[in-house]
This record gives sequence, C-alpha cells and structure tokens, in this order.
Amino acid sequence: MTARPDELAAVAALLAGDRLLDLLRRSGLDVGQARATYLRVKPGSGALLGIELTPAGAPAGVASTPAYLRLHGPERSRQLAAKWAHKHPVETAFGAGVRPLADDRGVLFVFPNDAVLRDLDAVADARKLKRLLAELPEFGAAGWRVRGRASTFTTVRYKPERRLIQRASLALRNDATGADTVRRVFLRFFVDERGHKLVRLLRELRGQGLAAHTPAPLGAVFDGRLFVEAEIAGHELLDDAARDPGVAPAVAEILVRLHRARTTGLSRQTPDAVCVNADEGARALATALPAAATRLRTLLLRLHSLAARAPAATATLHGDCHLHQFLASDTGLVLVDFERACLGDPAFDLGHLCAHAQSSGLRNPAQQSALQAFATGVVAAYRYAAPTTDLRALPLYLACGLLDRALLPYRHLEPGWEATTTALIDAALAACGAGTAPPAPTSLLAQRRAPLDRGDSVFYPEPGSVWSGTLSPPGARKVYGTYDHGTDAFAPCDPADDQALPGLRAGLSGGELVAYRAGRRATVCVAAPRPAFVKFVPPRKIDAIAARQRFAALQARPFPRVAELLAVDAELGALHMAPLPGTSLHDILMRNQDPPAELFRDLARAIAALHATPGASALPARGTERPLATWLGFVARHDTDLASELLPALDAVSALPESDAEATALVHGDLHDRNIFLDATGIGLIDLDGLGAGDAHEEVGNLAAHFVLRALQRGASAAQGTSHATAWLAAYAAAAPAFDPAAAQAAIARALLRLACLYRFRSQWSHLSRSLAAAAIGYAEDRSSP
Repeated sequence: MTARPDELAAVAALLAGDRLLDLLRRSGLDVGQARATYLRVKPGSGALLGIELTPAGAPAGVASTPAYLRLHGPERSRQLAAKWAHKHPVETAFGAGVRPLADDRGVLFVFPNDAVLRDLDAVADARKLKRLLAELPEFGAAGWRVRGRASTFTTVRYKPERRLIQRASLALRNDATGADTVRRVFLRFFVDERGHKLVRLLRELRGQGLAAHTPAPLGAVFDGRLFVEAEIAGHELLDDAARDPGVAPAVAEILVRLHRARTTGLSRQTPDAVCVNADEGARALATALPAAATRLRTLLLRLHSLAARAPAATATLHGDCHLHQFLASDTGLVLVDFERACLGDPAFDLGHLCAHAQSSGLRNPAQQSALQAFATGVVAAYRYAAPTTDLRALPLYLACGLLDRALLPYRHLEPGWEATTTALIDAALAACGAGTAPPAPTSLLAQRRAPLDRGDSVFYPEPGSVWSGTLSPPGARKVYGTYDHGTDAFAPCDPADDQALPGLRAGLSGGELVAYRAGRRATVCVAAPRPAFVKFVPPRKIDAIAARQRFAALQARPFPRVAELLAVDAELGALHMAPLPGTSLHDILMRNQDPPAELFRDLARAIAALHATPGASALPARGTERPLATWLGFVARHDTDLASELLPALDAVSALPESDAEATALVHGDLHDRNIFLDATGIGLIDLDGLGAGDAHEEVGNLAAHFVLRALQRGASAAQGTSHATAWLAAYAAAAPAFDPAAAQAAIARALLRLACLYRFRSQWSHLSRSLAAAAIGYAEDRSSP
C-alpha cells in the first residue's frame, strides 16, 4: 500500500523548515532538534516517519533518541492515542513515551516504546537484558553472569515496528571460579520467533563446511524473538570490492557453497512472490515520483514476462545478498545477516548482489568501473564453479534488485533522491531488456487465445504461481482444478478430496455443487431436511465469516435483506443458510436491456443504508485490492500483446487521484450484480464474506463497472451499460448526501480496467478485454476533464 498523494503532501509539508520541530514542541516535548530519517507507508491510509530527537539545551555530542510518528487521519489518530493511554507506555527523557500530536493527525512513539515491536524495553534496559541473556546455555548454564553495569550496548539499527539490532560488549563473571571475560556479540530483536530459525539455519550451514564463513549462533531467547550471535571482527566488503575487483571469486565461492547447502524449515521464494514485491515497490515509487510512472509500468510488464519463464529452484538463499553483508576478517570473508534466508533460484542472490554493486557505482562514479568489474567477475566465477546451475533468470533478479535499491533514497529522505531513484529505475529497465520485444508466451492459457473456440475455461489469477479454475473441454464435463503457470500444468481436483475444505465431501453426498474454487471455497445446494445453501470455507475462516453474517442479520430496514444463518459447523468450515428469495440483478440485466428507474432507486436506498450503518470497525478489516499493475502483470505472463494494448488504459487510470474519503463505511466487499437479489419486498445481498470497513465510492464504482460489463456480454454497446451506470450513480447520489460523483467516476475506471484483466482468463469472454479497457479510458478522461 502506498501513500496517497494528499498524504505525501502532508509529509512534505511537515518536513518543510522547522514545522516538525514546532509540532513536537506544541505536543509537549522539550526538544532542541528533530531530524527525520526514514519514511515508510503503513497499510491503510497512513505513514510512518522515523525521527531522531535531541533534548533542548543538550551539549554538543549528546546522543539522540530514536522515535517515530504514526501519521493518520484525526479519527484513527484519536483511536490509537486512546488505545495507548491504557497500556502504560515507558517514560522517557522527553516525558510520556507515547503521546498524540498537537495537530490531531498522528501519535508519537519515543524509544523504547513501539506499537508493534512489543517488549522492546526488555532488551533496551541492560538490567532486564542481562536476565534474558542468562538463559543462553553459553552463559547461564556455563556459569557465566552478565555484569550489566560493566557491559556496553550500542544500537546499530532500529527499524520502527520491524527490528532492533544492537552490538554488545558483555562483561562476564564466573562466580564459582572468579574468572572474568568479555564477549562481543550482536543482538537481533524481532516481532516474531525467527531467532529459533536463525539458530537452526546457522548450525546447519556451519555443519556443512561454512563455519569459517558464517557467524556463530549463541542461541535465541524470549520465545525466539531475541537472537544472539558472535560478533565478527572485520569490515564491510564494499570498499575492498571498489578497490580490487579480484575479490569476486572468493565471494562467488561462498555463494556456491551456500546455495548447495541442505537446510530445513525455510520458506520458498518464488518468481511470483518477487513480482508481488516489485509491484508494491513500483506503486510506491509511482505515487511519490509521478514522472516515472510510465517507465515503472513498462518495467513491471517486463518483470512479469520474465518471471513466467523463470526456473523453479530450491537452493538455500541468503535472501538479502549485498556487499554490506560480506565482512572481510583476518580469517577470510564472512557472510552475515540471514534474517531473510529462504529457498529459491541462485540467480536471486546473484542478481541482488550485482544490483547493489551497480547502485553503489551510480552513487559514486569514481568507483563505478571497479564495481561493475566486480559484479561481472562474481557472475563469471559463479558460472565457472557451478556450470550446471541455471542462471537464465539473472536479468529478472538484477532488475528487481535495482528496483528495491530505487526505493531506498526515497524512504531514507535523501536530498535529491528523485535523481538517484530515476537513474536506478532506468538501470532496472536496461537490466531486463525492457526496450526489446519479449519472447512469445508459451503458456497453456496463451495457446488458448481464440475467444469462443472450444468450450469455456475460467481461471482466477492469484499472486502465487498456482491458480484455481476450470476447464470445459468440448462435449465433456467441466473439470475443476489448479493451474501452475510456473510449470504450465493443469492439475484436476476432485472437490470431494479437497483437504482445505474438510466438510465438502459430506456436503456433496446430499447436495449439488453450485460453485467451487479449489482450496478456497465451495457452495452446495441441499434440499433436505429443508432447502438451504451450504458454504464451505477453510475452518480457520469460519468464525470471521459467521460474525459478518450475524452482524448483517441484526440490521433493520432499509438495510438489505440477508440470508438466514441456520447453522455453523466450525470444525468442518460449513455455514448453512436459507435461500434468499428473489431474482438476481445479474439475471435481470442479462434479460432486460432497460431496467426500470425504480430498480435503481430501491437499490441505491438499500446500498446507501448499508454504507451508513455504524459498527464497521467491529468487523475484520477489509483487505486491500491488488494494484492495477499487478493485474496487468497477470495478463503480461500469458498475453504480452494484450498487455501492451492495455498500457494506455493503465496510464490513464493511474493518473486519477484516489478518493479522499475515510475508508470507514460498512461495505459489502464484493458488490456486483450476482450478489444482489430483488423481489417485491426489496433488496437482498448474498456472499457477505468481505463485509467490513471500506470506501463506499470504490464499491459504488465496482457495481457501475459491472453494468458496462453485462451490456457487452449480452451483445449491447458499452454506451448502453454506461447509461445504466449513470442512472445508478444518480440514484445513489440522491440517497447518500456525502457522495462524491468524481471519486466514483475514478473508481469505475479502475474497476473496468481490473475487469479487462480478469476476463482475459475467461475464454468465453476474453474478447471483451479491449472494450472494457476502452471504457476505462473513457471514464478516466471524463473524470480528468475540467
């Protein structure tokens, strides 16, 4: 999630002149200096701004105190401040460690207070920390006691709400023998239990011949959240590589040995996951640097195209490989910081290492030639040492690494970051050959491009490599299954054997399957003991879905009718619901070309009542819609010609501002015509799985886009669908006084482009993608015109 333009403007205004310092003083801090060091967007509608504080009147050389601001709208800020008022935050040299800002648009957290990295005070206080360290076998069990006052702790890196890294010189005493010693260690404190994983991983690597090239783990305590390793006496390799590219073979040798190591418990880094990360980074950069938006979209298309052909691999990876992670010690090179270790393609580590070398050269032209020679030497030495390793995805991972590097100047608020970031984006484009024609797609879906050729196939694109879907061969029954576009294989799936939906087998014995997405959800129609629909979902989701259904059932008219919840089986993940009377809006639209005006009026009153219902915050929050660039990336993997044709629509829609409304309305979460039922008693809604807080304009726009889609599907023109969408917007505006028609128009454009991408994967309707994209451009141009 990236910051909205208005949020970026607010951050820029806060950083202008002495406004930050003035705001902190008005908020009650006796502060002499305040320096912004880091900017990160928070999920939702806020941002995180890291700062360094120095007390007023402090002499020169006094260490600053880290802190950060959580920047939100007034309502969210008040909620956050009220929540922390009852949590007993730690007092600091500046007074209260957590306090609301004077402008009511954020909350200040002063170290060691942290909204996510809980219990940070336990590792920031030497007295508490020494008790934790005593749990390590190398200390407490061996008879060594940490002397808190004689030990020193230095913060190396603090990422608010992420991690704390400290260097410590531990003064140890053995009370039984009277012996004293000093151990130099690094302490890494996390939000989760990954310390246990690091201990296991490093022990496995050191047991396979990498002991001289990896740090020694001393253990993990505090439920695995505090990891301790021996400090390596050495310096980072970057300057050495810039002086002498001849160190490249030694680096390559360590990477080859790492990639061949056998390890356990690591997650797999897939090309799809890499592209999801690239999509998020590109979206953040496009919002912060609009001039680069078109180039970023071109880059993403190329990355997705390359990822479709990237090999599947399960080598042990460092996961965050760059020149700062290699230390030159008296005994040789040591690779440190395995926090992001994973399984995947060796080209991932090589690509990111070369990206760091190239990025460093761009920042320091005097070193550029040597660092380029180093990068070339690493790849050449790696190929020599591991000639059978498939490195054809190196351009993909080099470009992704450069895109990651392009984010850092912006996030760290570097002066002139725009020029540095632009240069790195251009380098990423060059690295993956974005100016050249990509290879022709060879996937199963690409081969079935004729829109109405043989039967009907439907796939549901997901960020992972495996998609659920159906194939309907000519003259044969529909086959459910999953499609892995990494291996280009469709695997049939018997719904009765779906392990993720344990109740489905029994449900099918007495009912008819109405809808099914492998591993995700299914709906079965049963006739006895009474007519009902049974929805099956993974059991872990059942409580949240049932809560949404019960919440909706308690609302009074004009809130839409919802199906009666008859029973819930949490163990089997089954919800039994009575049928909802009436006819679906989808059936009405596909039958009638001109719905009556009262239909739009009644529908608008019901949906406006839904959106105005209080209590959305009591429900699980709505998830964030995937960026449009991600949707276009799905298309690019299978139909590069169509993806290129959709680029103008992406440019037009991406230029539109997002809604300024707070995402606090109660929204359905998937409002389209198939989920709306009408009869003489009014409007009804089904499929309430996504009920929660959201932006009403996005929901209104999504339904309007479906009016255009249905017109095209029944053989009418997009103009007819647009007229129905216009009638719908007018009716909703009459029922909801705070409605912003311009924001809804922008939402329609976004929804139409999303549908253009989605329907590429429904063979019966894939020919509509271009018409939907053209309609999106029309709405975008109408919205942007004076």
